[in-house]
Amino acid sequence: MQIASCTNYELRQLLQNKVDDVSEKIQEVRYYTHPLNTWQLSKYLLHHAFIVLKTDNWFWSIEKDEGGITVQRSKYLENVRDKCYKQNRITGVMNNGISLAKTIKHLPVTISP
Repeated sequence: MQIASCTNYELRQLLQNKVDDVSEKIQEVRYYTHPLNTWQLSKYLLHHAFIVLKTDNWFWSIEKDEGGITVQRSKYLENVRDKCYKQNRITGVMNNGISLAKTIKHLPVTISP
């Protein structure tokens, strides 16, 4: 489901309908990067970054691009780490594709409406 724009209240309602258990705890936060274009030799100067949250039951990705903010959810890490809008993410030349830049574990945070 794509929404062009929405209020804070509308966003809360939409997410509340998607989150099965609002007491689900965030276990881990991962910060990933990948090249902006397929022809890039390096992603260290220019890259796209996104966050993956690991909760008790799901993997969530959150990212912002020129189209807005995208939130994805899947039971499998690969579906949110390697894909966006069901398309493979850009990996670039010389296998400098998607990489994990940072991980934070054991967060005392709960997803709540």
